[in-house]
Amino acid sequence: MFDPDCRCFGTLIEFAENRERLLQSQWIPIWSGTRSFRFLAAPFEVILSEDRRLACVLTLWESKGVAAGKKTFARRGRCSMVLRRGDGKSARWLAVHTHFSIKPNAKLQPL
Repeated sequence: MFDPDCRCFGTLIEFAENRERLLQSQWIPIWSGTRSFRFLAAPFEVILSEDRRLACVLTLWESKGVAAGKKTFARRGRCSMVLRRGDGKSARWLAVHTHFSIKPNAKLQPL
């Protein structure tokens, strides 16, 4: 899903300079305490380059966080993703940049 040389921002890590750092410092800790994640249908926007090899996706999301004691709580947020497509018809889209964040003014719960 991520290009090996991706650059990303996150909730736990200020800046990840590659896929391995992103996975270890952001995605594994966050996703282990996340349930029922889904992207919202609106607003959802895709900006596609003329050569159709670069796309920016902007949308909102919601999930349940898991707090100490296994209680869950609602989370909402927003994200932007820059995806690049490799060569060839069957080439995959890989994220070269992502930014996921909690909705502004949200009450944060401890993980």
